[in-house]
Amino acid sequence: MLLFTYHIRLTTEMTTQEEYLTYYGKDKSKWDWHKDSSEKISFFYATSINENHRKYNERMSKCAEILRFIHVGNNPDIGDIEFKLAHAQFCRVRLCPICQWRRSMAWRARFFQNLPELLSRHKNLSFIFLTLTVKNCEIHNLSENLKWMNSAWNKMRIRKEFKVAIKGFIRSTEVTKSGNLAHPHFHTILAVNKRYLSKGEKYISQSKWVEMWQSCLGVDYLPVVDVRKLRSNGFEIESRAIIETLKYTTKVGDLLDDKEWFLELTDQLFRKRFISTGGVFKNILKEDVDNNEMLLLDDETSLMEREDMENQYKSSLFFAFDRYARKYRKIKNPYTG
Repeated sequence: MLLFTYHIRLTTEMTTQEEYLTYYGKDKSKWDWHKDSSEKISFFYATSINENHRKYNERMSKCAEILRFIHVGNNPDIGDIEFKLAHAQFCRVRLCPICQWRRSMAWRARFFQNLPELLSRHKNLSFIFLTLTVKNCEIHNLSENLKWMNSAWNKMRIRKEFKVAIKGFIRSTEVTKSGNLAHPHFHTILAVNKRYLSKGEKYISQSKWVEMWQSCLGVDYLPVVDVRKLRSNGFEIESRAIIETLKYTTKVGDLLDDKEWFLELTDQLFRKRFISTGGVFKNILKEDVDNNEMLLLDDETSLMEREDMENQYKSSLFFAFDRYARKYRKIKNPYTG
């Protein structure tokens, strides 16, 4: 079970810094940074002539406006009180930095929570990490390029070499900015039998991956393809590949770089799906993440148990985003009179 807790220092000193969320742990600066980035992107939407963009602004301006943490225990070894995020409302706009961040964390949590059961049912699995790229495209052609890449992926999945060697996959789509162009690419975790790595007759070499991907794309150039084995230790597999696969759709820095590029990106990504699974990974992830998962409350905790926990631990801290300081500041309980 994964636990996401927040540590608050026990101290009798009162300083002005104690007003801010960052006082309660260095990791809290992530909240400030993501909310500040969200506000900047919301402004792009607010100043767009597109009515749908302005609706995104209305939703994003209220995203994670108030955060509530509840006390879940003490840790005498390090002199901390442990608090857990209990309540926040998220806008769920695809390119909102806060929602991208929380969604990617929920995906990773769900993956690692399901991994032990997966490896118990399929005892001879190993994993490889595959990245598939194409040439950069004009941002206004991105939607068509993604359709083309998805079609090529589906063609590759039914190739004999793929079907024989690959037992399951998790595939995500990332789009990065390269000058004024878009660079779409796939990050994929592939499940294979352990004996696959001995490079027997079912083994697909890096050059073979390039050949298959080129053929399925129908292009006259050699696309860049990276493939590598993931190290594993019991139920743990190399986390860097998981993070790379289950991360943001687009880097926040790319979103903030150019308003017009960003607004076009928004339209090009409309109704696109960015997570795909198959084989032994089928249904281990879903693209949609509900509000509770974005809070990172454990999946095994029922709603009733959460309510009991909240009733048991009355010590709560509330924070609201201070637009002048660009930080979350402690406030009184806004839900009581």
